[in-house]
Amino acid sequence: LNPSALHVDNPSESSYGLMQVEWSMDSTNSLYNRLAKYGAYGGDVLDPGVLEDPDTSAFLGASIIADNLNWLNPGGKNGLQGLRDTINAYNTGTAEAKSPAPANYVNDVLGYYATLIGETVTC
Repeated sequence: LNPSALHVDNPSESSYGLMQVEWSMDSTNSLYNRLAKYGAYGGDVLDPGVLEDPDTSAFLGASIIADNLNWLNPGGKNGLQGLRDTINAYNTGTAEAKSPAPANYVNDVLGYYATLIGETVTC
């Protein structure tokens, strides 16, 4: 829960902020368009520092998760597997979304969520 968190994936990609949103030259336009679409950012130039704002990071993370959920689990037809695929896609990206999640990532996320809500979460 560190809004200033930074994880350098490689020299051209890093993940920033509370939701560890990936920043790369390829993602800049996508992130800017996502923010502009919802009126969440009014600047002309987007830089990775904006991802240190917890509200912006949470907004971007939630919108990415929502898009992945709609793509991988339309109408809830894929049930809990669709939710697992959605969580995996947040970590791996959409190209690798159907591959097994690395290092039990999905289980870790569900465990953190269960702790936050005080209930057991299984899927």
